Amino acid sequence: MLLQNHGIILLTDNMAGGANNITVDDVDGVTMPLKDGYVRETIGKEQEVRVIFVGEGNFTFSTAFASLRGGWSNIIASDISHIPPDYYNQTLLLTIRNCLQYNDELDAHSLEEAYDIYQTTTQFIAKIVNLSRTRFLPYIDATRLRETELFNADPPHDAHRCAIFFQCPYAGYANDETKQLVRDFISSASEVQRPGDFLFIGITTMFPYCKNYGLPEVIGGGGHAQNNRYLFMGADTEFPKDMLRRGYKHQAFTEIHDKIKDSHITLCFTKQ
Repeated sequence: MLLQNHGIILLTDNMAGGANNITVDDVDGVTMPLKDGYVRETIGKEQEVRVIFVGEGNFTFSTAFASLRGGWSNIIASDISHIPPDYYNQTLLLTIRNCLQYNDELDAHSLEEAYDIYQTTTQFIAKIVNLSRTRFLPYIDATRLRETELFNADPPHDAHRCAIFFQCPYAGYANDETKQLVRDFISSASEVQRPGDFLFIGITTMFPYCKNYGLPEVIGGGGHAQNNRYLFMGADTEFPKDMLRRGYKHQAFTEIHDKIKDSHITLCFTKQ
């Protein structure tokens, strides 16, 4: 069976020779293994994995993730910009509003489904409200991680495995700024990560935004990720949906959240 969705084609087992694949057909035919559930299994349940979010913007993505793990333990959320002192409370309120709005718009085809959505949404909000306070880190440059307070010690991090997550990197349309940002982020992460660590990049598959990342040069054979000793595991299409249900809202220069919210995927890498 073939399913078309915002520039990606999902191939089920009977079409892909027994292996699920995603073909991002707008970006020079890049083919990716389908790895639904990979993010949740590797870092969503295991609190011993240190997860660092960069380029957070409104911090709703990291807050949604903290609600999934049940707290901020071993989670660091950062952005390159200044962060107002009261921004944490604002983020919680925004995440709760987004959670209510997103789940309210889900289609319920029966009373049982409607009740399940209500129950789940209530649980999500309770987890957000009960999160212990944390400090969002300002002025963290995702392209110069070794120079930040996160990794300026030797060794670069403690004995726990480390995951670095950049959700929807964007630096503009002209002159390949976003493509260069993605490449510089991967190079920067490679300097501070060790074998077995995880790297995640959230992208949208919607045209024309999907062409900004330079995916053929990033995840293709002999591409930038491979040259920096990252093994591309595949794309997780379920994890972004989980974050949306928990209150994530994309922040951009223009209001495009509703336009791209159903086209998010997470690219998954491990350091070799």
